[in-house]
Amino acid sequence: MDFVDEQIRMAQERHGLDGRPDHGRGWATTEIDRPFPLSKQGGHAFFPEERQKLLQKIAGMRSQLAREVEKKDGSIGAELRWKHSLDSFRRQVRKLNRAINNYNSRASREQFHILTLDPDSEIARVMQA
Repeated sequence: MDFVDEQIRMAQERHGLDGRPDHGRGWATTEIDRPFPLSKQGGHAFFPEERQKLLQKIAGMRSQLAREVEKKDGSIGAELRWKHSLDSFRRQVRKLNRAINNYNSRASREQFHILTLDPDSEIARVMQA
């Protein structure tokens, strides 16, 4: 018996593990048992499904902003809609950046990180296109 097994056995004898929510269950050994979909690449953890959803959300927000630019026709109503669209876009970017930062804090290597968005740069990029 190795050191870890011995420590677990001693804790079980002292009832030191009884209050834990996962008491009586073994270690999470399958993808289903884990609280997050975890993948390992080169020994480092990342969450491919969450990463893919964030990248899709970024692409969707960019295309929505591009559609709003196409709707601009110079009328007063269009300018008001554009101002509302920009405010909405900035709020969505702030919310998305929080999700990106949350993801980045859990991804163990920078190669899996996603860059946060700067709303003004995104708007300028779409306006130039």
